[in-house]
Amino acid sequence: GPAREALRMLEKDGLITILARRGAMVTKLSVDEVREIFEIRAVLNGLRDRSVAESEPARKLVLPSLEAEIAKLAQWARSPEGGGEYVETVLQINRVLNRATPNRRLSTYLTSLEQQTARYSRLGLSTPERRRQSVQRWQRLLKAIRSGDGAAAEQIARARVLESRDAA
Repeated sequence: GPAREALRMLEKDGLITILARRGAMVTKLSVDEVREIFEIRAVLNGLRDRSVAESEPARKLVLPSLEAEIAKLAQWARSPEGGGEYVETVLQINRVLNRATPNRRLSTYLTSLEQQTARYSRLGLSTPERRRQSVQRWQRLLKAIRSGDGAAAEQIARARVLESRDAA
């Protein structure tokens, strides 16, 4: 029962496909599906980061964690072997921002999209050059959030996600 329910939840999130009388398999998305998911994620991340930047309580909540995690990113970006740690730190930053957004429904949607795109994010951040480009975006986002510049935070977030899409 619990395993079947867990599989249904994974299927709902688009991570697996349940095949009648054959079990479950990991979903393989087409290039068009990956493009669509990342485009949606870019808009929603932009909305999330704008709302965090424009909300003083959200900024105060998120800034200490965000500063610490982005400092880790900078370290992993300089390390040729730091790809796995870099991706895990990016995922953690997204979780921090998802929890900080004042919009609870937006947080739920982004958590689901993160699960659907995590494997492609890993692929898109697999090279040291791509990680260096990514950390620069994260540093600019931190600056925009720190200054309360919602428009800049939104633009930076969208560009960052679309760059990940293109790299994947």
